[in-house]
Amino acid sequence: MHKKATTKDQTESDLWISLLNGNKKALASLYLKNHQMLFKYGYKITPKEGFVEDCIQELFLRIWENHNSLSEAKSVKAYLCISMRRTIFKNLRKLRNQKDRNQIYAKEYDRQPLCMEELLIEIENDKEIQEKLNNAIDSLSKSGRKVIYLKYYNGMSNTEIANEMDINRQSVYNHVSEAIKAMQQFVK
Repeated sequence: MHKKATTKDQTESDLWISLLNGNKKALASLYLKNHQMLFKYGYKITPKEGFVEDCIQELFLRIWENHNSLSEAKSVKAYLCISMRRTIFKNLRKLRNQKDRNQIYAKEYDRQPLCMEELLIEIENDKEIQEKLNNAIDSLSKSGRKVIYLKYYNGMSNTEIANEMDINRQSVYNHVSEAIKAMQQFVK
């Protein structure tokens, strides 16, 4: 159990401690008390209302999911602002990575097939490649699959993956390297 803090901001500290002890109402109260402040802060970083709202939701969801492992905060507002900033930048990187991949895809597939036969051949080749890739991914260890999913499907950096999986960065590099080697065997 966490003891009560004796700071100037007693009510937020009490709510935080109550949240750490599993009180969902405390989470809701912290959300209501800090939503406007977090929205203004997030909007200064990136003026995209829907995006900022999504980041606030994600932040509080992550806080709830990890409430058992969080520690007392000296300043709840400072903790929320720092966490909000990290959430925004993580999601902006994801968006940028997705946008880059979409642009590459659009350039590759922008050309029109010359005839119906060529289109059918291309579809068959894509199916074969997708099947080989699925088999390769299925052959990976559970952690290898998760690293590949986070890196290539979610666009996360190695540092973000390390934080998400609670492993060090070198382990992420090792998992990616091993997974790519294993997948190359299937796709030959």
